Amino acid sequence: MPLRVVYLFCPVARNYWLINALPYTVPMREYHFQIALSAERYLAHYQGVVRGIVVTLVDGTRLEFPAENLRPFVSREGVYGQFVLRVDANNKLQSLRRMGD
Repeated sequence: MPLRVVYLFCPVARNYWLINALPYTVPMREYHFQIALSAERYLAHYQGVVRGIVVTLVDGTRLEFPAENLRPFVSREGVYGQFVLRVDANNKLQSLRRMGD
């Protein structure tokens, strides 16, 4: 867990004093979407033709993320279901899960 560290500069001593170091949670954003992607269409990722997946979120906005993140969810039929993608404050992927799993 990240720490939020607060220092106070003391001009007399010409150094910094540690005020506190408290753990804090990084704000996460969640994106909800549905995928219906056949195995043939996902095969383009393995062939190197497609690198990113663009989905339309529940609220209508579009989101792009690397196709390789769907790999754990690929079956013989393809990738199907409702998903939740979580990113941190820097838009770094934290988790991708299929709802109901």
